[in-house]
Parts: sequence; C-alpha cells; structure tokens
Amino acid sequence: MTFTPLQNKLGNELWSYSSFAGAACCIVVLLIIGILHLRPESRNLLDRVSFRLMTWSLVANMIFCLFSGSIGLAHGQSWGCRISVWIIILTLHISTFLAFCIALNLHLVIVHDQNGRSAEKYYYISSVCLAMLLTLPPFIAMQYGWDEVTGGCWYAKRESMANRIKWQVATQLFWSIACSFGELVAFTTVFSRMVHRHRAFNRADSVSQHGHRHHTITYRGIIIRIALYPLASFVLNSITIACDLHNTVASNSNAPATPTTYRLRLLNDFCYGGRGVVYAVLGITDPLEALIRAAKRLYEVYSTIRTVKDSEIPMNDLNPKLATIDSKDSAEVIFRTTEVQSHSGDETRRSHILAESEDILTVRVDAPARPDSAMISTEPTVDEEGIFIGSSTTETVSEGDTSTNSFVRHI
Repeated sequence: MTFTPLQNKLGNELWSYSSFAGAACCIVVLLIIGILHLRPESRNLLDRVSFRLMTWSLVANMIFCLFSGSIGLAHGQSWGCRISVWIIILTLHISTFLAFCIALNLHLVIVHDQNGRSAEKYYYISSVCLAMLLTLPPFIAMQYGWDEVTGGCWYAKRESMANRIKWQVATQLFWSIACSFGELVAFTTVFSRMVHRHRAFNRADSVSQHGHRHHTITYRGIIIRIALYPLASFVLNSITIACDLHNTVASNSNAPATPTTYRLRLLNDFCYGGRGVVYAVLGITDPLEALIRAAKRLYEVYSTIRTVKDSEIPMNDLNPKLATIDSKDSAEVIFRTTEVQSHSGDETRRSHILAESEDILTVRVDAPARPDSAMISTEPTVDEEGIFIGSSTTETVSEGDTSTNSFVRHI
C-alpha cells in the first residue's frame, strides 16, 4: 500500500493541527484547575482521587499533543524523530493507564467499598513504570523513526512486516486493548451496581424505612461524570487500535491505497491528534462546577457578613479578619456548623462559625436540624475573668455512618 505525497501531506497536517488544538485545550483546562486550586473555597471541591488522576492524564495528553504536532511537520529521519515518537508513545501509555486507573478506582470504591485514597500513589507509580518498561525496548531496538509509507515519524522498521507487527502489538496495541477491555468491564459493573441500588432504594416505602441513601444514589451525578473518563478512553482506543491494525496489515501491499484505506488513515490521524480535545472537554466539567459553586460560596459569605452587620452585635467589636472562612468540611457545606441550645431550652438553632486565629464570631440563624446520626455539642469558652471568648464544638458520628465527604474524595 502506498500513499501519494499529497495524501501524506494532508494526513500529517490533520494529525498536526488537531494535536496542537488538543494541546491548547489541555493548557487552558490546566490553567483553570491551577487557578481554582489557589482558593480554598474551590480546592475542596476538586479533592477527589479521580480528578487528580484526570489532571495528570491531561498533563500527559498535553505533552503527547505537543510532540504529535511537531512530528506532523517533520520531513525526514532524524534523532528528533525517534525521540519524539518515544515520548509520544510514552505519554500515550501513561494517559491510557491513568484512565484505566480511574475506572479501576471507581470499581473498587463503588463495588467493593475499598479506600481509593490509600491506593492512589500506586496508580501513578504503576502507570509510569509500566509505560517506561514498554517504550524503552523498542526505542533501544531502533523501532521508532521515519516511516516511508506514511511519510511521517512512527514505527519505522518495514523490512520484516511480521517483526514490526510483533513490536507494535507487544509494546502498544495489546496494552491499549487490555485497558479498553478493563475500562468497559469496570464501567459495566459500576453502572449495574448503581442501577441495582437505585432499584433497591425505590422499593422502600420511604427514606426512613430504608435508612440513609447510599452514596451511589446521593452522588450518582459525580459517579456518572467520572465514568465518562474511561468510557471516552475506551472509544478512542478502540478506534485507533482498529485503524492501526488495518493500516499496518494493508501496508504490506505495494498497491496504491484505496479510498477506504485512506479514509481510515485520516480517521486514525484525527483520533490520535484530537484525543487531547476529548480529555480537555471531560476535564473541564469539574473545574466549571467548582467555579460555579465557589461563586455561590462567596455570595453566601457576603450575605452572612451583611447579616452580621444587621444583627445586634456592635460592629466595633468585630475583627475584620473574621470574614475569612475556614472551610475544611464537605463540598456540600459552606461553614463549619454547630447546634446551639437557646436559653429557653425549647429550640435548637444552627450556628455559622467564622473563625480566624483565636477570635470566634457566632451568628445564630434558623436551619434544619442535622441527621440523627451526627450528635453535636457546643461548650462556651471563657477567659480567666469569666468573659466569653468563643466556643468549642464536638461532633460525634454514630458507628456505621460513613462520611459523605470522605466517600467523594475516595472516588
């Protein structure tokens, strides 16, 4: 199979331009993530194992796209061509393995109730080490370089097509197939478990009879969004694997490329180059949600400050630093809260606490009571002269009640 110079030029330009577009998208998303991590109000919303895996996958995809775009403009054999192909395959593997780890972690947390955070470091170590193990042998064996048939940098040895196919399958395609299959299995099992628990919940007469909602029901939106990462990887890998195998086998012939073969090559080039765009689109969903929720938090902070100004507490007694929010709890909660018993003893109120240093300001507002599983007590704190200076809060969670915030961070 041979391509005309014009066909090679169009194919390489499609690969190159789609790669640069993907790199630009990844850079924009990573900048947004970096900005949101500077603010504690939004940082907690991104504190998930899957999101950190996705972020590093975006970094790998960004590097992949930058080097993919550069080899699309190459015009001959060189050391830069070989090194670029090695970096491309390396970052492609890292991105694929991290996407598989997202699916694996989701499966372990949802189906087997495992702790995802304890295994997080092993996801990174295994992904990088396996990628290095798979890409160094073909690099040393001079398998990467200039491909005369496609007119670009890729697997270069065509003297023995059987030997080239062995190298490509053993060091690239097999692992992409294995990860795609694993992602499909993980996605199917997680989806089945969610459907099963949703039906079990619907069969109950009420929430009180069934107990608290299971996390997979409460956070099904987050779970489904996370499941889209490996699902997108599965679709992209399936297309590129099929096209790679077809093009590699068909290239053994000296006949001119058929229109079908050329269209499959263009599809393959676009999927390789455009994978950065797909991952960037998926990765932006969490930062956008965090940005929206952080804006809501700031609005509620200023609303609370206005409430303080309208209260009976003299503003001269307030430290301006008290407007700082110490928010380390769940992404669903804006302030740390306590339940304070009123002087009459017949009413329970919720208190929003704004804390900075040793100064504590308590603003009492009505709000629904906390779940029965969480018992909260508040004790006043006084100085040596008996003057009230703050309050200490104790929260006891009943045995068997799992923190929803902890669950979200594990996935």
